[in-house]
Amino acid sequence: MDIHIQRNTSVSLHQQLVTQVSMQIAAGLLRSNTKLPSIRALSQKLGIHHNTCLTAYRELENLGLIEIRPGSGARVALIEGQQQAQLSQGSDLASLAEFFVREIKQRGHSWEESLKALEHANQQHSNTTEQLVFVDQHSDILPLFKAELEAALKRPVIATEPEHVTANPNSHFIVNRYHLQALKTRLKELKIPEKEYDKRITLIDVRSGRQELDLIRQVNEGSLIGVVSISSIILRQAESVIQAVCGDRVLVRTILYSEGEEAEIANLAQRSKILFADVICAPKLKGFSKRSIQTLHTIQEGEIERLSKSLSAERLAE
Repeated sequence: MDIHIQRNTSVSLHQQLVTQVSMQIAAGLLRSNTKLPSIRALSQKLGIHHNTCLTAYRELENLGLIEIRPGSGARVALIEGQQQAQLSQGSDLASLAEFFVREIKQRGHSWEESLKALEHANQQHSNTTEQLVFVDQHSDILPLFKAELEAALKRPVIATEPEHVTANPNSHFIVNRYHLQALKTRLKELKIPEKEYDKRITLIDVRSGRQELDLIRQVNEGSLIGVVSISSIILRQAESVIQAVCGDRVLVRTILYSEGEEAEIANLAQRSKILFADVICAPKLKGFSKRSIQTLHTIQEGEIERLSKSLSAERLAE
């Protein structure tokens, strides 16, 4: 667990801990059941009071991201479904075909009746329209995921909060492990059987931000780093992480994008050593600065390809 703490910043030590640990879990850098440092060990390593670490761990536990077990310490919560584990072992067509043949033989079905069943399943699926639904508890970040997913998958995506999820039987849900429990709670409210969760939910990892931090570490002391986004969540996380890693070595200025902020953004673009903008804002800011704008992506590299494969695998398995 790679954690950085800075005291000379307006972001509290407790919030720095919560933000960095939750982002590493959301990005898949800390996997389910990973053992976390004890409160004593973490407080000694970071040189902060153990109550600060305890408060941060308790908040992460309340969010459902970690589990604190008496006698065995803290671990990342077991929030990865069986489906993801199966797909990680092999979701290519050859693996699926091998699994299908092995299963029908073990269950005593003939090849002829198996082909008929497969054709029937294909016809049924052809008569339904699968609806991709991205779920996140933060409403102002939903447009960013929607834009990035639709551009990559070349198909419509509904982006919504858990409480607005409906019982549409053709919905397939895409969610980050950070919000998985909230989605499952909503599905239980809708009386959707738990046995359907594995085939109807695909987990996706968000961007960890490591590449962006590598760029920031290279700038000179006193440089201004600008961040523009339509999402207040993105801005808060960016400011917290940059200050936690760099302290007062660099200056950070964030702007929540709106149509009336062009002059302020233009001024920031001219003064910033690096200007970051989300996937929606970046195209709008072209021409504001001679320097290239660094686009902040929401989804981890390689996740779109894995998502496409997993969705294809689920269609074949239905």
